[in-house]
Amino acid sequence: MDSMQLKKRTNGVLEVSERSYNTLRGVWLGWKNLEAGIWTKVGFVLKTARTFMFAIDPLAVESTNGYIEQVPKRHAPSIRKWIEDGVITSGDKRLGKTLRYCNPTFTGRQRSESFRPGESIPHDFVFRYCVRCDCIMFQMWDYLDMIQHIDCDSVTEMCHAFTTDCVIKASKLMNEKRLIIKTFIEDFLNIESFLTDSPQFDRIFTSNLIDYHQVGTVLGTLEPLLNKENPHAVILTETFNWHAEMEGADLPTDEKVQSSLLLRGAMDVDPTMKRFFSMEEMNYSFSREYYNNMDYFIFYLRGRKLNDSGKFRYEGTKPKLPTWSDVKKWGGLHLRDFRAGGIRLFHFPDR
Repeated sequence: MDSMQLKKRTNGVLEVSERSYNTLRGVWLGWKNLEAGIWTKVGFVLKTARTFMFAIDPLAVESTNGYIEQVPKRHAPSIRKWIEDGVITSGDKRLGKTLRYCNPTFTGRQRSESFRPGESIPHDFVFRYCVRCDCIMFQMWDYLDMIQHIDCDSVTEMCHAFTTDCVIKASKLMNEKRLIIKTFIEDFLNIESFLTDSPQFDRIFTSNLIDYHQVGTVLGTLEPLLNKENPHAVILTETFNWHAEMEGADLPTDEKVQSSLLLRGAMDVDPTMKRFFSMEEMNYSFSREYYNNMDYFIFYLRGRKLNDSGKFRYEGTKPKLPTWSDVKKWGGLHLRDFRAGGIRLFHFPDR
């Protein structure tokens, strides 16, 4: 099957460019070729890899134990079962009894292996179990959504029922041609070259592209694609690495300030969790949450705007540093007071 046949077989609901399809097909073939039956060698290797991943990480074991102590007691047995086998079913099924296969979609390249689109393809990698052991589900918004749908003691059953309902609703939308999916594995800088019908979007999620491209480049490339008729249409972006560019933006080196931040964090930590963290770990994990580095972030944005203007490396006259007012007007940016009014766009992740 090629990309055109895929579109035809799905009645036009799923469209993938030929170039992207070849990459995705490599992933699908990789999963298919695993033949991850429970009693096969591959199935045994995958199950062992997941178990070994937890076993070699003492902090993961301690953290999951602390996590289980904090959840409602009625959910603890099902969550521990999930941590042990990674299976989400509609009942208390276990690997090897009623399930015939390990889930091959939990496999891919090792996290230490880098993937560069256009330079490497899925066939270049050996598929291994690759889900991090600190990926814990049944938290925050997911749990609140699930429990509104079905409330029972087993969290895996709740998750299974919720996910099944989502699949049914999505299938209904597809059958009614109200949901069309187009997939492109491309450089976002060339996005207009493969969006032939000039779509207008209400939401554009950019992940952390601004860690790798100038803010102005990301905004300038994607802003024209926003729905001009929707006053709430928005581009959402985030950055993980910005503080690495600014001394003092991560954690202060002053011991008195660090002690103060640590004390504030320790006072809020659940007592059942304190024994799972050394003082050094608490200093690293919790101090960060109480350190107000907004001033540094504003300086960072001003510097990025100066860099975008092409005057970052200047000769002769020193350029005028952009003011905060300049930054607020830059590329359609809008300074929002999160304390005023509700969030109309979406639930922010609880980090």
